[in-house]
Amino acid sequence: MHFTQKYFHDRLVTSLLACNSLLVVVLMIMLVLKVDLKASIIATRYIPLLGVEAFGRGRPLTMYEYLLFAIFITVGSLFLSARLYGQRRSYAIFCLSFVTVLLLFTLIVSGALLAL
Repeated sequence: MHFTQKYFHDRLVTSLLACNSLLVVVLMIMLVLKVDLKASIIATRYIPLLGVEAFGRGRPLTMYEYLLFAIFITVGSLFLSARLYGQRRSYAIFCLSFVTVLLLFTLIVSGALLAL
């Protein structure tokens, strides 16, 4: 397992891991501060095929699924990119970069749903 020492000493990998962790923390803080647990029903998803009733409604705890998704893909990308790093560094960087984009989209979508 000598690749893990090289993996964590790579500056680009470390900065992408820090960026992903920061995005997860920002999402967590945003959800904790903005989700009103006292509300009975909030908009949790947008389905444009429904027309007028395009907003799916659900319990406020449903919004925390976005946080679980963010944690799951961040931890998964850490292990996947660590395994890929030993074979091809570029694949590991791509994996971490793709998760950064996914976390940004998750942050934007959950922020837009909370603003409704």
